[in-house]
Amino acid sequence: MKKKISNPADIPPEVLRYLLERWSIHMKPIRHMFIEAGLVGKTFTEKAPDMPVGKLNYSFSSDGKWKFDWKSKEDTGETIINYVDFENGYRALADEKYDYMKAYEKEVFTLAPSADDALKMAPMMPDMIKAFIKAIGDAEKKFGVELPKYP
Repeated sequence: MKKKISNPADIPPEVLRYLLERWSIHMKPIRHMFIEAGLVGKTFTEKAPDMPVGKLNYSFSSDGKWKFDWKSKEDTGETIINYVDFENGYRALADEKYDYMKAYEKEVFTLAPSADDALKMAPMMPDMIKAFIKAIGDAEKKFGVELPKYP
């Protein structure tokens, strides 16, 4: 029987890291879109008070691949995305019906110092969500867990 994890904040860090690495792999077909959007070399930090990995620092390589920095304890991103809780950060990628812009308007997350680079990813969100949902399945299979899903 799989261990059910209902709250994204309870996802073990090793499971979340694996999920995010698999997510990056599943986004391979759309990497060109990150290049075309001018995101190569851009850096981001995503964080929430209850994020299992503390914070997520990442950048885009010259081939459009997401590169995660699991070692830095500092916010290394040029753009900082602060979520009120990890539920909203996870749900933004795991729920095809999640209204990211409505959440932004309600200040469920903030973008600092500007939203410009983060908003360049908006056109890719439907594909990013599909890739994330596939990565959830990969992590569930590898670790024998059931991760949060949304109808």
